[in-house]
Amino acid sequence: MKHPEHEIQSAIVLYLKSIKVLFTSSVAGHITPSRFQKMRMARAGYIAGTPDLFIFAARKGYHGMALEVKAGRYPTDEQKQWQSALIAAGWYAVIMPATLKTPMESVQWARNTIEAYLDRAPYEQEK
Repeated sequence: MKHPEHEIQSAIVLYLKSIKVLFTSSVAGHITPSRFQKMRMARAGYIAGTPDLFIFAARKGYHGMALEVKAGRYPTDEQKQWQSALIAAGWYAVIMPATLKTPMESVQWARNTIEAYLDRAPYEQEK
């Protein structure tokens, strides 16, 4: 798998669509922009470290959920700063553990985390 974070995020997006929850993604972290594109993105408001997915569903006293997708890499300082800032602003902000071994395990972790946040029955992987 050449771009595991992209594949994991794509699977999570399919899941979010299937449960019909309002969400959006920040795909800029999954591309390698040129210097010119970086300048355009910055002018348009993109900030490094922005979480990959935002779920717009207030639950458990939070305004929504932000999820940073990781595939075998640890979060950057900017990603950790975003997480702290979002938590301080009343969001449930999580970063996928870098210790998950496979994309399937990562997707299952994300689904279980989302289900717990949304107060839904936990996802159980089909065998």
